[in-house]
Order: sequence, then structure tokens, then C-alpha cells
Amino acid sequence: EIVVRRANAKNRRRAGVGTDGEYFTVGVRVGRKAKYSNTKRNQRMRRVGKVYETTGWAHYWRHLEFGTKKMAAKPFLTPSAEARGPEAAQAIINETWIAITRALKRKGWVL
Repeated sequence: EIVVRRANAKNRRRAGVGTDGEYFTVGVRVGRKAKYSNTKRNQRMRRVGKVYETTGWAHYWRHLEFGTKKMAAKPFLTPSAEARGPEAAQAIINETWIAITRALKRKGWVL
């Protein structure tokens, strides 16, 4: 349930990378509300436009990471990000460079 998301423009500006820079956040997926799509099946069942809730089983992660009044924090995301953050960023850079090189070669461009 741990996911990586690209930050929106407002958060990228706040982080100081500008609107064109890249900034990603790591978080935990939890339940959210979603609308039924406009498909034949949903039309037949008369649920187009209605809302359903997706479940996320890790709803308690915030209590573990930050603690509560009655429970001390047992962080797991923050220490791992601090320990392996630079390595993860370098891995992303390397994989992106390989993918770009591969795409350019496929198009007939040579670096």
C-alpha cells in the first residue's frame, strides 16, 4: 500500500523546484471516494454518477508513523526515506536515463 506520487504544481513550487521541476512524494494508499464511470453496465444498473468507496487496508499507518495521544510513534516511512532517499533518487535517475536512451535509439537518434 506504499505509493509514490508526482507532486502537483503548487507543492513543486513550495519545494523550490519550480513548475517544470520534478518532485515526488511517498505516502500510503487509503480508501477514497470514486464515481461510477459511464459504461453500459453501470447505466443498466442505474449507478452512473453515484459514488462508491474504495478500501485501503492500511488506514492505521498514520497512527504508527506519527503516534496518537495514547500511543507513542513508531515511524517506518521517515527513517527509511532518510536512510535510502539519495540511493532511491539515483536509481530513478539511472532508470530514466536508460529509458530515454532506449527510446532515442528506437527512433534512430544516436547520443
